[in-house]
Amino acid sequence: MNERVNSKRKEKSNDICEYLGVFLFVDERDELIKLAIEKQFSLEETQRLLNLSDKGKLYPRFIRDAVIIHAISKMQTVAEVNVELKKLGERKI
Repeated sequence: MNERVNSKRKEKSNDICEYLGVFLFVDERDELIKLAIEKQFSLEETQRLLNLSDKGKLYPRFIRDAVIIHAISKMQTVAEVNVELKKLGERKI
């Protein structure tokens, strides 16, 4: 019985750690942007996430960032963003 309870606690603990790990251990700006798009963050929320993680806000004068800003505003998927970035010869997220 104790083994089963401990196993369930371990599973729940692993789920929580995995979820928090996205926020605590992600150190790449693109991964944060991808996360924001997948979670359908608004542009304001995305900028705040990037700012709080010291990764630099999206800057509309950079073509790549402008495409990402537009995609976030239009609630596009990561795949759609990557298609647009590829068309312009920019690096995918």
